[in-house]
Amino acid sequence: MFLPSLLVLVPSTATAFIARQHTVPTTLPRTGRNLNAATPKFSPTKSCLFQTGNDNNGEEEEIFFDDFDFVIGGSGSNDYNANIPDTSLQERIQASQQEELKRETKLLQNWKTGDWYVRGFSLDPADALSEEQSSFQPQDGSQPQETNSPIYVSKVVPDINSQGTRIWVGRSNGSLVWVQLGQEYLAHFQSKITGTFIDDADNTGTNNDEDAPSSASARFQSKLVRESSQSPSTPNDDRPVTTPAAPFQVLAQCSANQGESAISNILPVPEEDLIFITCRGNGQIQQWHISEEDAESDTQALSSPVPLSEGIHNDEIVALKLIYYQNAPLLFSVSCDGSLAIWDAQNGDLVYHCKVNVDDIGNPEGDQGNDTVTQVIHCADVNEDQIFLGTTTGFVLGYLVSDLLNSASSGGACPLPRGKFKADDGGVTAIACGGPGSLGRGQDTSSVVLITGGANGLVKQWEILTSPSSPRMESWPKLANQRLPKKAHIFEGHYGPITALETMGGRRPQFLSASQDGTIRAWDVAKGKEQYKMEGFTTDLSSLCLQGAEDYDDDLLITNGMNQYVCVHDFSAGMPEESIDDFLEPWDDQ
Repeated sequence: MFLPSLLVLVPSTATAFIARQHTVPTTLPRTGRNLNAATPKFSPTKSCLFQTGNDNNGEEEEIFFDDFDFVIGGSGSNDYNANIPDTSLQERIQASQQEELKRETKLLQNWKTGDWYVRGFSLDPADALSEEQSSFQPQDGSQPQETNSPIYVSKVVPDINSQGTRIWVGRSNGSLVWVQLGQEYLAHFQSKITGTFIDDADNTGTNNDEDAPSSASARFQSKLVRESSQSPSTPNDDRPVTTPAAPFQVLAQCSANQGESAISNILPVPEEDLIFITCRGNGQIQQWHISEEDAESDTQALSSPVPLSEGIHNDEIVALKLIYYQNAPLLFSVSCDGSLAIWDAQNGDLVYHCKVNVDDIGNPEGDQGNDTVTQVIHCADVNEDQIFLGTTTGFVLGYLVSDLLNSASSGGACPLPRGKFKADDGGVTAIACGGPGSLGRGQDTSSVVLITGGANGLVKQWEILTSPSSPRMESWPKLANQRLPKKAHIFEGHYGPITALETMGGRRPQFLSASQDGTIRAWDVAKGKEQYKMEGFTTDLSSLCLQGAEDYDDDLLITNGMNQYVCVHDFSAGMPEESIDDFLEPWDDQ
């Protein structure tokens, strides 16, 4: 049901399929229910008469309010009586609560059964400036520059400062794009060459040559713009369209890597105009300053980044996470060679760094007897003051932030991990913290849920127990015959390395996994069974981005893994209103 060459969703089967097409059809076959149905509104209430004082004629001025059905002040038979309950206000509050309950129920049902709609946008897989440069014949008689391979979307993350309305998109050519989400079915953004006049004196720019100072020089760049012939599109089916769909918009864009390496990590900082970026193949962290002025700028170009990690990470950075220590925001980074670093997230100063001891994980296969191990860490995640690393040897290492910061030295070997356990026979390729666990409640012990994904496609659920009276982190289960209470341990179905995991943080009894086998699968936490799957993605699938507006942060699932397309899977629609009343109950345990 989705985009050209994208997903065709059949709600009754709760499974997404691929229509493997290479051209954009004029009409897109679409099934499902109306996304654009008018939102139910409250019934009009009686007007409220408020008498404020005398006007020039000596009469009281009457001001009407529409929110209440009683009268304040004045004379007559409609005097306000404080003992009379405000039934209209109570009815409106109850109606609002009922609507909220229905929406939450719809989300629950849609996430459980796999009922969603898909929309999205595409970013030109070609770079206009690069193609223009490659078309020139060199004057020295050498061969012209080869055309670059198609550009694909390498990373998608939510803009956590936008209340669910914007996302950041990283691409394989090192470009970063800031996108306003829309409601239209499909949008295309084309790469075009634009010129900017840069004042060499203060490095400011303008697109208008009449406003450019005499000291300005022209610089050309590629810019993603909406195709001129395209208006906000909707599927061509029999669903009524009440208003034009809000369009997707490119707010700002820049090149984060001149070497054209794919963007691997994007980390916005809450309530700060900061974003951190890394690219594949190097250990450089870039700190970008962004603001609403960037979104409104004519040039749509972000200011130059500030490099952080010169000489700290000598290999590719596999994870960027935000942690808080004594209420201070800290940036945690780890590279695949085992180098860990903690930075001040506001000014970019290095706070601490160390390197994981190879003896803590054992040499990866093929590196026995080799003191120089090139790849130690695959992935990492954080839970408050806890840090978990997934290693290439299949172990999980657990650290406390305080242990690192209180370590006697910086730059040497990391302190011993608080916890270490074997999670997979191959490498641990994905890891995600899932909120509070169920073990140790009411005792001196607490636990956190940890999900791991392996190179062999297995997904496992653990609980990590900690206690103030013990320095160790203990994992459960420890043996093959042990079980978690009311939870499954092993989830089988993928047949390729796991590339991403996304938990619902206790809001839903499920989690999501993505794999190089080209599928996304939703799992029942308690039973360990696959609820449904989305198929047809590429091996580059690496982003499971939950996004939502207002109080709902999981209305949307946004993914890459469709070459130049970004897919927006909308779970807020799908279930007809007449079926919701029959479903106003918690998920059963069937």
